Amino acid sequence: RERNRCIHRDYQDAGINGAQCKNELEYVQAAFRRDPQNDYPVLLILELIGNDVCGGGSKMTTVEVFHEKILDVLEYLDTVLPTGSH
Repeated sequence: RERNRCIHRDYQDAGINGAQCKNELEYVQAAFRRDPQNDYPVLLILELIGNDVCGGGSKMTTVEVFHEKILDVLEYLDTVLPTGSH
């Protein structure tokens, strides 16, 4: 076969304990290393939850800022993941 079908061995776990959504783009940029021209498409499961979203208190991130940061991450991933990724 030309294509390696062992994708179950190709995974990344990029969890950051104590993260804040305002820094999520930096974490994702450091964690995801793909070659969009030569790698096969990936199935990406992404969950961005920081302590500033679920922790309560006065330093909570607003819905608007959280939404903006999530879109920043998704737009970045569109530029680095291979075509056909989901």
